[in-house]
This record gives sequence, structure tokens and C-alpha cells, in this order.
Amino acid sequence: MTERKIRKSVTELSPIEVYMLLPRTDCKECGEENCMAFAVKLVNREVSLEKCTELKKDKYKDARSKLEELLAPAVKEVTIGSGDSSVKVGGKLVMYRHEFTYHNPTPIAIDVSDDMPINGKNGLLERVKRIESFSYNYIGRSLRLDMIAIRSVSNDPATFKNAVENVVKSTDMPLILCSFDPNVMEAGLVSSYNRRPLIYAATKD
Repeated sequence: MTERKIRKSVTELSPIEVYMLLPRTDCKECGEENCMAFAVKLVNREVSLEKCTELKKDKYKDARSKLEELLAPAVKEVTIGSGDSSVKVGGKLVMYRHEFTYHNPTPIAIDVSDDMPINGKNGLLERVKRIESFSYNYIGRSLRLDMIAIRSVSNDPATFKNAVENVVKSTDMPLILCSFDPNVMEAGLVSSYNRRPLIYAATKD
């Protein structure tokens, strides 16, 4: 059994480790006085690796690859949804909140289900409208809902597909498709694949 490689968190990463992989030419093209200053800012996530023009040269290809791996977030960033309405999750520089500030706040979703009537006072489309318009003022900030989860209660592919189609047509909010049945999930994805929904959930079976 192979040992899983544990990525270093931002609090464990040393500027010296980064500096040793930089070209160390002190060219100042990045806007810093020297490569060490640039390394410190890289570790603190104050600049991006792209600012080092020297690293784009072929002779630094291996070093660049190592730096990209070294500086990658401990928790991979994932984009859910498409366009301006998309949300990002993950991208955490550390595994535990007490180690460092978390970025990309956890998105909040409210669910609808495929057994709801499409129209009507308590129907699916009415609930989608309420989710979109929900706003709550908290300490001077306007908090809104970020996503809509569509649950398969019927466990019927056609019913789930119809519900997903109606939600897709009525909102641009990012979606979560919820079903343990692969056939039901496939039916939902057919109607929403271009919206890059989050899929919930896989089981050991």
C-alpha cells in the first residue's frame, strides 16, 4: 500500500524552499528588489508565480513545475456553476482553520425536490424565486443564498429530469444534483451539464 503524499500547508512552507527553486537572478522584473523578497511574497500569497518572467524560459521548466506543486493549495479549489453566478469552494491554503485564514466562504444552498408541483403557490418555480430573492441583513452585510440543491425524491429519471430542466430555465444560480441512483443522476445531468452542477453523492456501491 503506497503512502499518501501530504501537501505542506502555507504555515509549513519556508521562503527558503521557494527561493531555492527560483532563478535567483534578481532581475527585478517581478517588481521586487530580489528573488528572496519575491519568495516571501509567494509564500504569503501576496503575488502569483506568473509574475516571474524568468520561470517561463525552458531551462526553468522543472523548477516551475516543482514550484507550482509546492504552492498549490492544500485543498484544491473547485468551481461550481458557470459564468458570473459560479461559486468557488476549497482553495484552502491549510487543512485546519486555526492554522490560517480560510478563503472562499462556504456557499449556502437551499433545496427543492422533484416531487413538488412545478407551478402554484408552493410549487418548485415559486420556491426557486424565493431562494433567488432571499436577502438577510447582518451587521451591515446583505447575506444571500448561493446555490440550489435539487433532490430526487421520486427516484424516477424522467421526473427528476423535468424538475432539473425547469430549474435550469428559471435561474442562473449554481446547482447541486442530489441522488444516489446513477440513472436518475444521468437524467439530471443531461439537462444541466453545461451549468457545471455539483453531483451528490457517490457511495461504495
